[in-house]
Amino acid sequence: MNMQKMRDTEIAKHAGLILEEYKEDLCYYAWPQGFASTAGPFSAIGGQAYTIFTIEAFVRQDNVAAIYCNGRFLGIAMKFTRDFWYSKSAVHYPNTVSS
Repeated sequence: MNMQKMRDTEIAKHAGLILEEYKEDLCYYAWPQGFASTAGPFSAIGGQAYTIFTIEAFVRQDNVAAIYCNGRFLGIAMKFTRDFWYSKSAVHYPNTVSS
């Protein structure tokens, strides 16, 4: 996962509102993430096929992050790190707040 140039989108504006930060002050990360279901990180019925979704994270300076997938808000990660998806602080389900 690498820090990338943030796109000026509605998602970035939404992240700024949720994190109570100007979107220009947020760091933006995006990476492909594989899932064993076509539903991906969403709690829905999906087919049994390995599917890759793009996960996006908008991160404040104190490492609190708003996490999105396909334009949908997944939740807040309280301790965002580069390997956060595989850590206990990861957000794997919609609107889950981890600490």
